Amino acid sequence: MIPVGTQYYRQPTPKPEFWEADFKLMNECGFNTIRGWAMWSWLNPKKGIYDFTEVDRLLDIGHKYDIKVILLINIESSPGWLYKNHPDKLYVDRLGNHVKPHTVHNTAIGGFPGQCLDYPEIISSSLPMYCTYARTISSKASRECAEIGIRYAFPVVLPAICISVASISGFALCLNGSYS
Repeated sequence: MIPVGTQYYRQPTPKPEFWEADFKLMNECGFNTIRGWAMWSWLNPKKGIYDFTEVDRLLDIGHKYDIKVILLINIESSPGWLYKNHPDKLYVDRLGNHVKPHTVHNTAIGGFPGQCLDYPEIISSSLPMYCTYARTISSKASRECAEIGIRYAFPVVLPAICISVASISGFALCLNGSYS
């Protein structure tokens, strides 16, 4: 199969009431794949609480219209509860400014750019969500196209890559391993 498709889903758009008609039309036009983002802040609104209702429905409609659904779990939209628990674990730009999670054009639900993934507390907070997501979609017909991964886009948007204490320490360890 050669994938023919489009970027379709990124919470909160398109609205769920349009999905059925959109998938029907995409199928009629020969599309066989859609790509979407499943945003961490949307899927995990409270610590330990996950809502994959929309993801489930999207996969079901994709199956109904023979359209594969590729979803990327995007953890660059950290949930509010994580920021409240770790307000000091932010990205730091080249000017030394802490970059607080906010809304941008491609992350309308907020939380962008997330928090610095070089802090173990931040990356480990995403793991239960990944595991719950994997269990949730494992029985779906479209599951072979579910993508669990991390997408880094912040260097393009921020003045520079992260220079937090954790990032600098990690970089130093990397250099020691490469040059010692």
